[in-house]
Amino acid sequence: MIEKITCNNLQWVHIDKPRRKDWQFLKKEFQLPEDFVLRISEDIQQAQIEEWNNSLYLNLAVPTFNRQKQITEASDLHILLKDNLLVTMVFKSNIPVRSIWHHAQKSRKFREELMKDNVVFFLINFLQKLTSLSFDKIKHINENIEWVKDTIFSDDRYDTVEEISKIKLDILTFRRVLKPQKALFETMLREGFSFFNYPVIQAEIRELIRINIKVWNSIESAQEIIESLEVTNNSMVSYRLSNTMRFLASVSLITFAMSVTLGIFSVIPFGGFSLAHEPASFWLIMLILFLVAFLAYLWLKKKRWL
Repeated sequence: MIEKITCNNLQWVHIDKPRRKDWQFLKKEFQLPEDFVLRISEDIQQAQIEEWNNSLYLNLAVPTFNRQKQITEASDLHILLKDNLLVTMVFKSNIPVRSIWHHAQKSRKFREELMKDNVVFFLINFLQKLTSLSFDKIKHINENIEWVKDTIFSDDRYDTVEEISKIKLDILTFRRVLKPQKALFETMLREGFSFFNYPVIQAEIRELIRINIKVWNSIESAQEIIESLEVTNNSMVSYRLSNTMRFLASVSLITFAMSVTLGIFSVIPFGGFSLAHEPASFWLIMLILFLVAFLAYLWLKKKRWL
């Protein structure tokens, strides 16, 4: 489905899940060869940039949140630009790109800020805003980390292993996306593409790289924290398991002592004693059992098993 926004003599075309007529539009507008169309129609998931016939093609991965699976995934974003036209294309739901698109549709001020000067500035502004949106997701990751930290040291005994695994998966996805992004942005600055051979544009690309590095540092910090919390959580789980096993062993020892004592009364000819025929003999045996249990408890307490 093709959607269009026009502002300051620039046009932004967004294609969500391209169909046959969308590919025909791209072929006609950018004079794309068949082999190139076939290549970009696949799920590439690899950052790349190409320039040809006064046109530029970029492919980069964007971290998106899958609401059904409750995890972060990498989603391909294809960008083509020439003259006064910028085309963004996605093959599956891409919330960050859609967020910028809706904002540009609703806010004239945002739209004019985003689509200003020329198509190259428009591209750099778009990439800056897209990269900055990662901070919102990292904020959510940090909130989850804070919840894990509070839960580990609480008395709720909630199992945080699954939550820690999800956070680590989110961080891993971010790392898998951010590093190729940085390499792509540095290529834009270094390789001398005709679109970027202007000092002002190069300064904007450097700012884009700085934003990427800030996001990278934030995700690295989150990774260090969650790894430390994972070690702490494993230690706490081991400690609680050890305490539980020690308690069960202590209870087993106490019941074993009582069983041995009771077994003695069944082995010896206790019935031959006159005491066995007294009405209070039952309570006497019970008293002896409880005394044995109490002495076993005191011994275990002294050994700090209880």
